[in-house]
Amino acid sequence: MMSNPAVSRPQEAPMPRRGYPYRRYSDSYRQQDGHSIERQEDWARLVCLQRGWIHDDTYALVDRGKSGFHQKNLTPTAGLTRFLGLIRQGMIAPGSVLLIENLDRLSRAAVKKAHKIFQEILEAGVWICTRTPDRIYRGDDSENFFELMEPLWLMYLSWMESLKKSQRIGDLWKKHREQARASGRPLGVRPPFWLEKSATGYVFSPQAPIARQMLRLALEQDLGANLIAKRMHQAGIPSPARSGHWLTSFVRQVLVNPALCGRLQLCTRSAEGRWVPAGEPLEGYYPALLSVEEFDRLQTTIRARHRKRGRPAVQSTNLFVGLIRDAESRQRLYLCGSLRQLSTGLKRYNYLGRDGRRGGSIPYEPLERALLQTLTMLRPEDVCERPEELTVREQQIDELTRQCLALTHRREQLQAAAADPQQDLTLLLPALQAVAGQEKELALKRDRLKEESRSGRLEALAQTQTLVQLRSQTPPQQRRELDERIRAALPTVVSEIWLQSQRLSRQGRLLHVQVFLRSGACRYLLVPPARFAREAVAWDLTEVDLRRGAYQQGAAQEDHAGAAPA
Repeated sequence: MMSNPAVSRPQEAPMPRRGYPYRRYSDSYRQQDGHSIERQEDWARLVCLQRGWIHDDTYALVDRGKSGFHQKNLTPTAGLTRFLGLIRQGMIAPGSVLLIENLDRLSRAAVKKAHKIFQEILEAGVWICTRTPDRIYRGDDSENFFELMEPLWLMYLSWMESLKKSQRIGDLWKKHREQARASGRPLGVRPPFWLEKSATGYVFSPQAPIARQMLRLALEQDLGANLIAKRMHQAGIPSPARSGHWLTSFVRQVLVNPALCGRLQLCTRSAEGRWVPAGEPLEGYYPALLSVEEFDRLQTTIRARHRKRGRPAVQSTNLFVGLIRDAESRQRLYLCGSLRQLSTGLKRYNYLGRDGRRGGSIPYEPLERALLQTLTMLRPEDVCERPEELTVREQQIDELTRQCLALTHRREQLQAAAADPQQDLTLLLPALQAVAGQEKELALKRDRLKEESRSGRLEALAQTQTLVQLRSQTPPQQRRELDERIRAALPTVVSEIWLQSQRLSRQGRLLHVQVFLRSGACRYLLVPPARFAREAVAWDLTEVDLRRGAYQQGAAQEDHAGAAPA
């Protein structure tokens, strides 16, 4: 007796694909305050929802301010470089999908270079889904000429657009340089903060007194850039820098700017991407705050102060770029060197707040040791979902499994009944088809929940911990490459690090650190100073969320209650 295809076993539901969003923008100054990342993220979530894919942002593939034309998104710490490395390591499974808004987010380089990246992803079995145009590039052998040529044509258009902009901007600046040298016409760039454009040229701006005060501190009191920044901050003078804070680097740039004596050095970009002088400097181009003799004397003092620093510092990598924030200033912390030398002759690195607040620096080395030790002690359950979320999902999987078993049993009964030639198939077949459809639908939901439970966080944690262990076994002079890999891997495990310092004595400070993991969990640790006062009592911030505000001793903590650190 021939088997009826209507009573055959339904096909297994395909496993849902896992979508990895990659977001990028080029101009860090013009686009950092916009909504480019949010727009790309919203589309990635929407397309995953529409197509039934699993949205997975475990690896935090984001490149802010990295040009695709100059291939800055292929540097060792870039998100695209990490994604390609994950593919080569097998941590991104074949059948996954890379979600990018346009192909130019992937690269704006020459067609051969851009297509090489595109082809490497497809050959690994990873699809590429774009918004404009609405395409899914699967990498299969297609005989359609249009499907083969479309990505090449889009890459060519992106490269030509960037090349055309680069050439036009270069020609425009060449014209500006010629006009500035011939007639003293103002350039299109924004002048130093103490100057502003007028109909006849440049004049002093309302912020010129700030520059004059900085110069008085440098010439009359012989202060360096670091002390000038502290004095200006302590005096409550608003900073004219783009960041709005008194940074040592900003003060140093002002002190060495030849515009102080009215001089303009025109520059052009070389083939290697570096700025090089274009001809002799123009004297008397700007209104001068200093004479040429005073400016030369200031530069001599700055160069002599630099020579007093001794041997050059050993190259050090900031492992926590963009992750650490100060709870009091609400600003990100950056790494800088101090003048203090250790007995080994190595430079001591410190974290300093961007606002130049009082209290000096935060030592980097003990903070680094404490954070890396915390990472090595993390367990798989620390980076996975919260227990209550896992419990709800497991209950849903169990319930769907029971329903699938019941439907399977019912389908087998109907199949046995349909095999009886005495039964009327006009009633059995519709019921059998309905049961098979329900079984297939529930099996798809169950498999999707199982696939959602699988995450790349465990692989990311294992990779990070392995790199940290290898670093501890490597001499400091040979850690450069490992440090770069650790810095690129940390965002896959850690989302934010907040810290607040507690003054114990005149020089001793206790650091309260909260490490927020991408799973939503938090780790709270203390970094004591070298000399710990026994009579000092440390704050208890276990029930305080520093993301909501700095801890205030003696104040009510209702506003800080929230996601209490574990």
